[in-house]
Amino acid sequence: MRHTALEAIAKGPNHRHADAAELASRALCGVAARRDATVERTHRAWRRARKIPPALSDSEVRDLLHPCGPLVVDVRPAEEYAAGHLQGAVSAPVDRLDDPCLGLPADRPLLLHCRGPACTFAAEAAARLRTLGYEAHWTDLTLHDLRSMLEMAA
Repeated sequence: MRHTALEAIAKGPNHRHADAAELASRALCGVAARRDATVERTHRAWRRARKIPPALSDSEVRDLLHPCGPLVVDVRPAEEYAAGHLQGAVSAPVDRLDDPCLGLPADRPLLLHCRGPACTFAAEAAARLRTLGYEAHWTDLTLHDLRSMLEMAA
């Protein structure tokens, strides 16, 4: 049954705060769900327009993570990489991908990551590196989730 603020007030002062909190919580959950759906639709349209393949699924990332697997490339800005990064990952900020000094190996798959699902750096970097002939894959996993996956694969 759906409650309104007036119904909560009508129940009296003992129920008023709990019901108001429940209403606020339900409203926030609804906003979050709509926002998430909107963000996901926007990302899909953005990727389609740029002909960027979808991010690897969790299982595809797990399949890639073996001892001779891909080089993990962190495409976040250098300051973020310096503040914390995955062990063994190399820094290649998305705005420096054309820099030959990065020294990315052309003979090894690359797994690019950035900040997580709402970040587009890894997708942009994968598209750009593919045009340069690299086997570039990207994930939208958060740094924490990717770290956990790497630890389990080790």
